[in-house]
Amino acid sequence: MKLFTSLVWAALAVALPVGALQSAVQQQWAAPIIRQAEAFEAPAPAVAHSVHAAHGSTTPVDAKRWSPENGLERGVWSWVANTLHAFAIALLAIVGLALWVWRRGTGGSAAALGLGVAAIGFVSLHLWPALGLPAEIPGMDAARLGSRQGWWLLAAGAALAACAVTLSVRAAWRWP
Repeated sequence: MKLFTSLVWAALAVALPVGALQSAVQQQWAAPIIRQAEAFEAPAPAVAHSVHAAHGSTTPVDAKRWSPENGLERGVWSWVANTLHAFAIALLAIVGLALWVWRRGTGGSAAALGLGVAAIGFVSLHLWPALGLPAEIPGMDAARLGSRQGWWLLAAGAALAACAVTLSVRAAWRWP
């Protein structure tokens, strides 16, 4: 139990700065695009009222779902989401490290092993799926959600399988 607790705290210690860095990068490059795209999401009040009336809804036009306000509130919730994402990825990396050490031993520097597992995670879960299907913003003509999710699962699974074969098979055919 002590080892499990230590691993969770280690994942959290990694997730806090990574979540902060990811949030800073997101605020610099992604947030302006998202704010511009959000202008196209909300229909005009007259259109919203006519849509509600056409469907028999008695919901007032001013009633809307909760969403964080621009500024500090949005930044804090983005940081929370990015930190939780980094925490989940760190836990996955710890599982990958544990499987590697269990199967092969450390066989060298722990830092090199950790960086290798982190690189495999980045390539498999972020880079490879994003190459074939870029992020969708409102107003873009993109594939259906189910198709996009299927693509992500297929791409991530194929990249993880390729990394596993490359690392576990010693034959020359593993490289192609």
